[in-house]
Amino acid sequence: MRDKFPEFFKPDAAAIKAVWQTGIISIDASVLLDVYRYSENTRKELFRVFGQLGKRLWVAHTATREFLRARPDVIAGQADAYDKVEKELDALEANLKSARSHPFISTELLKEFSGIVSKVNTELRSRKAAVGELLEDDPILDELSQLLKARVGDALESARVEEICREGEKRYRELVPPGYKDSEKPGYRKYGDLLIWYELIDKARDSHLPLIFITSDAKEDWRVRHRGRTRGARPELIAEMRSKASVAFLLYSLESFLAAAKKYLDASITKKAIDEVKRSRKVATEPLPDVTAAVERYWQVVDQGRLAAEAARRHESLEEVRRAIFSAPSFQAMQREMEAAEAMRRTALSNPVIEAMQREMKVADETRRSTLSNPAGRSRATRDESCRGNEAHCAEQSCGRSRAT
Repeated sequence: MRDKFPEFFKPDAAAIKAVWQTGIISIDASVLLDVYRYSENTRKELFRVFGQLGKRLWVAHTATREFLRARPDVIAGQADAYDKVEKELDALEANLKSARSHPFISTELLKEFSGIVSKVNTELRSRKAAVGELLEDDPILDELSQLLKARVGDALESARVEEICREGEKRYRELVPPGYKDSEKPGYRKYGDLLIWYELIDKARDSHLPLIFITSDAKEDWRVRHRGRTRGARPELIAEMRSKASVAFLLYSLESFLAAAKKYLDASITKKAIDEVKRSRKVATEPLPDVTAAVERYWQVVDQGRLAAEAARRHESLEEVRRAIFSAPSFQAMQREMEAAEAMRRTALSNPVIEAMQREMKVADETRRSTLSNPAGRSRATRDESCRGNEAHCAEQSCGRSRAT
């Protein structure tokens, strides 16, 4: 079975090692664009690994053009990200200073937090200015250009492009990978991935060498997706490469490529850099947390915990306690308290002000849980304490203690 359908089986260790020792290693436009999202140290490590590949490094002409076309938008997007974080921090600070500020937040903590916000915003504005300058003077592009000197493929002839696009119409209708997930893009741009794919096949066939393709594209028209998990290349791609070029084909995300490069190429890459690449890709595919909304949910959780405690002190029944909590503006906020904590953690990391807020939220929630877990016992205990030595109060409240004694 394996000899008839090798594309459905994971290559053995010896086959993978052989590809790494001799194969061409090609970088997608998405990987080149992601370079602008990494810290300087991670970028240096990445360029060092790419430089180690020497003549084996190669980039398709179409991928290079897509990178150069999208580069200004990515740079502008990075500048926008700095603006967004600064606005969120300002909104958070304003929320804490508003009339709704909770009495548990001390003036000292607020003053400390404001100082931190000011320092962070200064750093953000400085970094945003540096990013904006890349549109005029871009040392990252200069280094990439030097790294890829004589490593970019030739442009496909116009007739060949027309032929591939016509074939792409049929492939996309039949959901043959790659590229059909881009079918809604305008004009020839919808066929960008398919053009890159045919360039990869041509390169592998002409060189008689196996090929490794590194891409940040996680769509199902490149990778196997099963029950939420993403694995290697689609079997159809492996089979087509073997059929048309008679070589093996491996596909990696950048983080998995770097981890494998340590193993097979003895590449010098730190775990910190790999983790940053992985984290950057995850953040790029997930919506950023709304810090203002997270703080609002925090106050709701604290307020609802306070409502429960006050209801118990007023000797209210379980149903009254429940009614007080459910009548709060957004009861669902309590179900999302962990989301709020995570959003604040990602915004301020280990900031002591945020940690203090989280501790208060935990105390408020524990109060609520304690009140609701044993209302009868809590209510009786409260009556005993409040009525001890105060029979008049007991009679006035009709709590039953004076009659019981």
